[in-house]
Amino acid sequence: MLEERGIEHAAGSQAWLRRTLEEIVSQVRRLLDVTGVSFLVVDEAHAHISPAASWFASDAVRDAFVPVLDRPYEPERAGVTEAAVETGRPVLIERIEGWPGASGLHDRLFENLEAAAAERLWDWYSSSSFLSCPVRTRD
Repeated sequence: MLEERGIEHAAGSQAWLRRTLEEIVSQVRRLLDVTGVSFLVVDEAHAHISPAASWFASDAVRDAFVPVLDRPYEPERAGVTEAAVETGRPVLIERIEGWPGASGLHDRLFENLEAAAAERLWDWYSSSSFLSCPVRTRD
């Protein structure tokens, strides 16, 4: 019985988290002029990143970013997610070319994605600003 309760609590907790994140995504869309919002979850072992809630302004933006939302966690060639998690504080990247991790991110994209997908995504990175904030939950 207790074991079943734990399972129900975990499932309920995950549903609550998803609803909460979807509401935050909705509020960000209303308050800021953004082309995308995504909450990603890093597993406990810091081995994998997966999406928890996302919104993109167009299919083109979604198509560009979906390939990197569910992927290995790679701090040595950090994306904006790893940059925030590793420092433990928000990271604002106004211009990707000026960001110290740009070359590692570029290399990772072109090694792990088809050339056309990597080029499309790098074009978005090159023409956009990014804000990544670590959010910790008890789960």
